[in-house]
Amino acid sequence: METFTKILILGLFCFSIFLRNVSSTTQNVIPPEMKAQIDQLILEVMDKEKIPAQSLSIVKRDGSLLYNTGYGDRDVEHKLPAGPETLFAIGSATKSFTAVLVAKTLHEIYPSLGKKVLDVPIRELAPGYNFTLGDRFRSERVTFKDILAHRVCIKEEISGLFSQAFNGTEDMVNRFRYAPEECNFRSDFSYNNGLIGMAGHILGHIANRTYADLLSEFVGQLGMTRTTVIKMSDDHDNMMQRAIPYIWKGGEFLRGNSELLKSIAPIPSGGGILSSANDMAKYMLFHLNKGKVGDVQVVPTEVMGWLTTPVSTIYSGFPRNVEDPDAIMRLSVAYGLCMYMGNYDGWERTGHGGHIPPFISSFYMYPNLGLGIFTSRSGSARLVDPEGMSNAIFHIIMGSPHKVKRALADASYSVNDTNLDLPYVTHNQRELEKSSDKENQNVEIYMTPEEAVGTYGSGFNGEMNVTFRTNAEGVPQLYWQYGRSAEGWLVQVAPNTFMLSKWGSDLWMVYWSYGIGYGGISLRFLDIDTLEYLELGEKSSNDFKRGEKLEDLPVTPWLPDSC
Repeated sequence: METFTKILILGLFCFSIFLRNVSSTTQNVIPPEMKAQIDQLILEVMDKEKIPAQSLSIVKRDGSLLYNTGYGDRDVEHKLPAGPETLFAIGSATKSFTAVLVAKTLHEIYPSLGKKVLDVPIRELAPGYNFTLGDRFRSERVTFKDILAHRVCIKEEISGLFSQAFNGTEDMVNRFRYAPEECNFRSDFSYNNGLIGMAGHILGHIANRTYADLLSEFVGQLGMTRTTVIKMSDDHDNMMQRAIPYIWKGGEFLRGNSELLKSIAPIPSGGGILSSANDMAKYMLFHLNKGKVGDVQVVPTEVMGWLTTPVSTIYSGFPRNVEDPDAIMRLSVAYGLCMYMGNYDGWERTGHGGHIPPFISSFYMYPNLGLGIFTSRSGSARLVDPEGMSNAIFHIIMGSPHKVKRALADASYSVNDTNLDLPYVTHNQRELEKSSDKENQNVEIYMTPEEAVGTYGSGFNGEMNVTFRTNAEGVPQLYWQYGRSAEGWLVQVAPNTFMLSKWGSDLWMVYWSYGIGYGGISLRFLDIDTLEYLELGEKSSNDFKRGEKLEDLPVTPWLPDSC
């Protein structure tokens, strides 16, 4: 009897641990063997990749399969388990919601126009909005279709967004008039988070409501009771059922700074949604049922078809070939209205991914199978792309588990440990000297630290400041600040270049989550009043000019007789 009692206690203890790591709802409909295979797969990947929490939703249109669950801990320190109601930041998967809202709202306001409403210039649909880009032609011709299909072809704003350099939505969208051209208008697929953010703002203007209100009403119609957007007023860590962001560093989970998530708050329609497995199941079923929820046609079937009508051609992926005839075909061929379209293992597939560091998400739907798969994680060492997990789950569902290993391998990529553990720059670092020698080539300007001090502005990317501060050794050192999130100490590494030697904020966590160490930030002066902002040696913003203020720039950035 004593032995039996010990076994019973041990069994209950092990079962409680399992429940803490795999939390699901009682309404799930899934074969036990399939569930066991999926659970084992995900827990193994989580352990290998150091994922703190994982959300999963699997649905079939006919109701024969439903699995909404969570794995791991949404709060590692307090051992709070993730479940089907846990909210994860879904990043750019938000864009598909925005496209649905645009199509739905425009159809309701302009029903007689039908699909042609997507081709009406925004200036005609919203004459009071003052829609202005960097040239007259785009300003007068850009449509919602152009924005939602990423074919406006102007430069994307990333640096100021991550640095939280903007004073709200109005400030950021107004700055797009100073964005340079990336490619010829409508000539290519040029992904742009900020413009999708602007689309949500314009839609709110047309509907005389905020984007958040439009979204809240829409998800309410779908029964998505927990879905919301990231707000500047959020106290994320202390709000119910929210997954905490984590990075993997030094062999342990390091709690991320949730304030960094607020970088997306000015443009919530571009990537600001928080959602759960239960809610995303309802969203995927809404798509699989072509806009219908139960007996209610929330969005007309015809309008839902607008979303997956190819607009931009994009070809990427891995077809079968002679060298690898057993390859699993994985192709992306087109982009509709915030929806990728392609083929996986011979099956038509639509969906979208999302990454708001360190959260990584994706949802994929297979229309001909009536199948949808959503995954989201709250951090990772990033050894396997999240698409790989979704693909592996697909093969388990399809009864081809022999393809699981290949699906994971196809989506694997190695993180260079040297790059991941990049040290902060030091004054006597040998590599720094090599970098300086390289930078010295063809340099015609020498900047002293004193000359570098100043305020520098970019109409497109915001403002940054360079000052002197006393460091921990009691020595004056250059200190850089950009927006509300980016700041740190600078050292001179070349006659015209200053590099970040130590962060003074937690923004480094964003770069770390990408697997690129601390980010490699540097300021390179082109002349005494102009600098380039570089990340890992790459320029991702406009030049910054000494003393340049937004109010000093022309409201209309082109000449009266220009096109």
